[in-house]
Amino acid sequence: MKQTEIVSYLASELKTSKVSVRRVLEAIAALAQSEVAETGSFTLANLVRLKLVDKPETKDREVMSFGKKVFVKGKPASKKVKALPAGDLKKIVA
Repeated sequence: MKQTEIVSYLASELKTSKVSVRRVLEAIAALAQSEVAETGSFTLANLVRLKLVDKPETKDREVMSFGKKVFVKGKPASKKVKALPAGDLKKIVA
């Protein structure tokens, strides 16, 4: 579902304007971004859990590729955001 479809569905279900629904979604997105940045996780009402994951750096190494030794550069450490099902959605998926 696209964002516009979600907004129109919620507006019709709640009998409110699309503008107010869009503002609520933007506020939730801003809250999620700040919480993940500060605490490292954010849970959205038994639906989804956003979690900040630290990926360690990989070292330079030589690997065998088609019988030849190939030098592979390492990658620096990074941070990724992972989305995991939470609560009721977890029960449906599992």
